[in-house]
Amino acid sequence: MTMTRTGDPVKTYRLQSTHLVQRLLPPTKGRLGGPGGIAPHRVFGGAMLGLSEKGWDVLDEVCTIDYMFGKLPTSLSYLVNMAKTGVLRSFAFTLAPHERKLSWNRTWHGTKRPLPPAQTVILFGFCKESDLGEVQDRIRALANEDQSFYVKGGTNLVSSLDLTSREADRTPCGWIELDNLFMFFSDQKMWEGFCQIFGVNPCSVPEIPILDYTKLGKPALCAVALSLGVVRTKTEATKLSKGDLLKRLSP
Repeated sequence: MTMTRTGDPVKTYRLQSTHLVQRLLPPTKGRLGGPGGIAPHRVFGGAMLGLSEKGWDVLDEVCTIDYMFGKLPTSLSYLVNMAKTGVLRSFAFTLAPHERKLSWNRTWHGTKRPLPPAQTVILFGFCKESDLGEVQDRIRALANEDQSFYVKGGTNLVSSLDLTSREADRTPCGWIELDNLFMFFSDQKMWEGFCQIFGVNPCSVPEIPILDYTKLGKPALCAVALSLGVVRTKTEATKLSKGDLLKRLSP
């Protein structure tokens, strides 16, 4: 697959392997030295390189940079140029628990603590329109920790999608793929904020289906319980009554 960088209509390049993914945390107003000071994420790791004070002010309204690759300013610049030509398109799709890898605490066998069911989540994003299918496939691969991609520093996407284990301030809910120029989010508000920055129209958001498990038999309930991470082994599931399984599967 080839892509054309906006601003250089002649040069094309193949979609690169996903390697550099910038994590985005929820926005924070915390600064060093009180009012008028500098926010820590603007300092540590050389984060001031390449971004103006005005640029940081815009970003700080919608997110906090978790850490920074030196390529971030250049990638943001390319995205701005792409936005100006109108080639960016938004997307949103659901991702059910069985379609992604569940976080470690749902497969850890060393504890008997019951867990609420993993939920179907909605992922949001935008990218070049011609890359919509490939980009969504990449995001699904990242949600399954596909070993064909080596992401420097990791994405923390698997744990971020487990709504029961999030740390509100320190869990990424947005990501920028710096080589192939697309963004994706688990937080709708952050997605809408970046859509506004780049002048992208947010698309319609799919509804999360409400599932009724009461008509399922015991074997099917056991399979669902395993897929939703409310039990950790098949043996654990079979020891529970149908009523207990239904209680665990209730949101």
